[in-house]
Amino acid sequence: MRHINLLPWREERRRDQQKRFTRQTVLILGLCLMVVVVAMMQTQAGIGVQKERNDYLQSQIRELEGRIGEVKALRDQRKLMKERMAVVLKLQDNRTEAVRIFDALARAVPDGVILEKMELMDENLELSGTALNNAEVSSFMRRLDQSEVFHAARLDVIKVASGESRRSSFVLKVQTGKAETGS
Repeated sequence: MRHINLLPWREERRRDQQKRFTRQTVLILGLCLMVVVVAMMQTQAGIGVQKERNDYLQSQIRELEGRIGEVKALRDQRKLMKERMAVVLKLQDNRTEAVRIFDALARAVPDGVILEKMELMDENLELSGTALNNAEVSSFMRRLDQSEVFHAARLDVIKVASGESRRSSFVLKVQTGKAETGS
């Protein structure tokens, strides 16, 4: 029988398989590298688009914050205007109050009472004066309580002067405005 040497053929086949394996490995690595590069490019493109969106949104936010600032400024102006209007309306309403107070006071003062000083603080009126006697002061207080303008009259001080005149000096406090009824 003849001997056929198959070793060189096997070796050649092994080298071919090794070359094919190396080529396939290089090809697969090249494809993987291309896939990674394409994926990175896609990611970078997506990041760029997202940055553009973010920049647009930030510019819109700044614009809206500016508008919000304008709205706040307008609200503050509106509040100031309302406060001014309220002051003007209050002054308008209180314009005739002094006339009403003097008119009601002139009607309430009896003949024996002389007013020397009047001081109005908010809705409280302090009256100082002299009277012929304590009965005149009592009459004055009753008239003040019956008035539509005054209520809650109270006597703070009454002094009887010594000497010939014997006049009583008094300090009286009364509230102006409509009386509050608690029911």
